[in-house]
Amino acid sequence: CRIHDQFALNIYTREHRTKLDPAWNHFATQEIIEDPMLVHFIGRVKPWTKGAYHAFQGEWQVHAAAVATRLKALGGSS
Repeated sequence: CRIHDQFALNIYTREHRTKLDPAWNHFATQEIIEDPMLVHFIGRVKPWTKGAYHAFQGEWQVHAAAVATRLKALGGSS
């Protein structure tokens, strides 16, 4: 049985949880909102899937390159 992380978090937090603003809990399969803070890439097609189109693909590539640059500057691998 595979338990998804959100289900485990809901069990752990029980009544001590709150609903997030959509900007902090946006699913890429939903209508695109302006300036989301956190995007969940659910489903088979991800922005990093080669040869596939994803609405957030360009933005994901910009952030992935920035992370790789930062890791390299810190002496890590990219």
